Amino acid sequence: MLRASGQQLGLETRLNHHVGRETFAPEFIRHGGTVQVLQKLLGHSKIATTMKYVHVDEQMMTESIAALDAKKATY
Repeated sequence: MLRASGQQLGLETRLNHHVGRETFAPEFIRHGGTVQVLQKLLGHSKIATTMKYVHVDEQMMTESIAALDAKKATY
């Protein structure tokens, strides 16, 4: 289905389930999802398999530290 959609859109990149997972996983984590829930959603029995799809970037780290700082400020 992804491959057909990519062809219809004229994309040069061949879409497959790995591309979908590579896109979904970081966005899920970026929007507050947990790795444990992601593991279940992707159907992985080992967390190490799930971690292959989790890519922490600079923005995610900065936002996490800012959220922690904001929480500490309320103590």
